[in-house]
Amino acid sequence: MKFKTNCKRSMEESLHRRDLIAKAKDGDKAAFAEYYKLNEKFIYKVYNKYVRNVRPSDANDLMQECILGFIVGTEKFNLPSEITENFSPESYIYCWVVNFAQEFVRKNYARKINLPMARLRIEDETVEGTDLLEYVEGKSENQEETSMLNELHSFLNKFERSIKNKRNKEIYRERIRNLEPPTLESMSTKFNVSRQRIAELEKQLRGKLTEFLLKEYLEAA
Repeated sequence: MKFKTNCKRSMEESLHRRDLIAKAKDGDKAAFAEYYKLNEKFIYKVYNKYVRNVRPSDANDLMQECILGFIVGTEKFNLPSEITENFSPESYIYCWVVNFAQEFVRKNYARKINLPMARLRIEDETVEGTDLLEYVEGKSENQEETSMLNELHSFLNKFERSIKNKRNKEIYRERIRNLEPPTLESMSTKFNVSRQRIAELEKQLRGKLTEFLLKEYLEAA
């Protein structure tokens, strides 16, 4: 799936988008909100493509992953020194939205569907008990990209430290951060609760994680 932009942008519009990204990267919440609104359509485009592969109860979580991909893509985008007409950083950011959506579906429904590989997908390798970001960082050859991923990794670790409940912390580690998460059945047996309860707690943690990362990225100066 490729991102196509058919609209021709004026220099004024290109400069405006450049300024919004620059301000958003500096922690300007209003600039980020405006830039998000400008790109809400393509975020929903990605969401609508992958939502057919998830249960209705997971639809909100998938949307959160798409938004998170947009946040990370915006943060990681390198602004060029010169701006031309039809400036389109969305092609790059779009890849991050797709990657996050695919990874969510892959982790939760890998045995049910066959997903095409995206830029950050892992192919032809078996990785057990590995944190996804640790794996990606190990593969990255770009120093700046590794630095950005390390920053995201530090945010995820910070969120983990904020979780006080031991059971919730383990669910976060095993079901959200683990590249090969254990089944709901095995987690329910371990904690002597129903699978539905584990799923509910995981969903709550994903929602809190998205809010936490939004706050961290938008407040980072």
